[in-house]
Amino acid sequence: MNKKHLPFQTDLTAQYDNLEMLFTFEGGAFFFATRNNKYYVISDEGTMADFFEDDEEMLAMLKTEYEFDSKDKCRNYIQEIIAKKRIEQGNFRLPDALL
Repeated sequence: MNKKHLPFQTDLTAQYDNLEMLFTFEGGAFFFATRNNKYYVISDEGTMADFFEDDEEMLAMLKTEYEFDSKDKCRNYIQEIIAKKRIEQGNFRLPDALL
């Protein structure tokens, strides 16, 4: 897994193929996407931006990209997030690209 923070202004729909929301949580959402035969999980905590509007360092940490080179690694990471965030399995479905 490769992790990097994205600029707050990043337009996720322009950056990735097949961007789809995985689930929302208090403060943001997680997305799944693909690009160049890689798999991505993106955390967007942009709803917190109002709290940090004058703090560029904090704004720079609100969007995070996790890159995976295999479906299995990406799927396992998503399952870890679901467990940590206590997302009910009934409210979540894996993207078709990971099945």
